[in-house]
Amino acid sequence: MPKLLEDAIGAKLASYRDISPARISISRWSAVRCSAARLRSRPISPRTVHHLAEKNFARVLYQTGSKRGVRLKDVPMFNELMDKHNTSAPVRQLVKIINASDEFGRPIVAPPGVPPDKMKILRDAFNKEVNDPTLLAEAEKRRLDRNPSTEAELDSLIKDAMTAPPAIVEKVKSLIGR
Repeated sequence: MPKLLEDAIGAKLASYRDISPARISISRWSAVRCSAARLRSRPISPRTVHHLAEKNFARVLYQTGSKRGVRLKDVPMFNELMDKHNTSAPVRQLVKIINASDEFGRPIVAPPGVPPDKMKILRDAFNKEVNDPTLLAEAEKRRLDRNPSTEAELDSLIKDAMTAPPAIVEKVKSLIGR
């Protein structure tokens, strides 16, 4: 993500490896890239990141994905930063593909060949459940973030990822170390 941020908006980030130990102790509150946690990744949960930000122990610089986090209303979206810095279309496509794993989250899937009428039953049941007042009240009580994606949003993302030009695919591979 730090390399992607550099490519997308021209951010200049220093790695803790590039700074002497004495300098780190002197400038411990400086903005230094040190394995920044993505909100939807593990082991750091969105709730933990939000708690650290509330206590002024960490500052969330941006959000990935297409939907703003409920508890991070004032934190800019990565796409907003790219708009502000006039990021080129190829880099935007790269960002979209890299962030697709966050968008997919933990999808509920069915095998190929499920009849459309059965898929409709599954989708309707899922949509009913995620909007159930009891579930919503329990999620709120536990301070859990819930922001499910629709079928159309995920279908669009899959199509974008699967039709990415070879140059974008190679750049993704290089960024994720494959």
